[in-house]
Amino acid sequence: MGRPMIGITWGRDVVKRSAGLGENLLRYQDLLVRAELTPVVITPGTGAGVLSRLEGLMVPGGPDIAPSRYGAAPHPRLERTAPDLDELEITLVRGARELNMPVLGICRGQQLVNVAFGGTLHQHISHPEWGSDPAETVHGVDILAATHLHELLGVDRLDVNSGHHQAVDTVAPDFVVSAVSSDGFIEAIEAPDLRVMAVQWHPEETPDAESTERLMTGFARWVS
Repeated sequence: MGRPMIGITWGRDVVKRSAGLGENLLRYQDLLVRAELTPVVITPGTGAGVLSRLEGLMVPGGPDIAPSRYGAAPHPRLERTAPDLDELEITLVRGARELNMPVLGICRGQQLVNVAFGGTLHQHISHPEWGSDPAETVHGVDILAATHLHELLGVDRLDVNSGHHQAVDTVAPDFVVSAVSSDGFIEAIEAPDLRVMAVQWHPEETPDAESTERLMTGFARWVS
């Protein structure tokens, strides 16, 4: 039997986008391969029918989400958006939920999952960010007790990398917060009954970290 196939959502500008910090497609693919999963890249224009060929879905880091998706006017500090990518990911995430398919969100992926299921975002925050090295840990997060993430990671606190200027504001119904940063922003959300979890940091940039291995082992277990 082959390895489970996991969709990775991505824009059409694969090469250009992968040059950005925290947006390297090869690193997301490697994260799945290390967990003995097979990555399948999905780009805008692909219909929800592709889900029938997959066992799981990863929504990675990327551009800002259009504020119209959660009923807000654009903030002056809003950065590049990708409406076609928003449409693709929201469609697939909602479709995955209907199929009870495991979903893992990373950075933008966490924000997208939250918006897809009725939550809102802070469009711009002041928050520690990495410099030239996206693997650099820049702040701590508290992993909340009695959450699936806490069970997976086995720690109460974790130092993480960070490259985001947006964050979850109102948490979507059926989801709970599973990690909070030192400065009070939501760093992870989950809905274990729906087999959906998401983190705001970038595990693909720290593939050898124990926390990354534990996170991906947990996701692979859901898939299997």
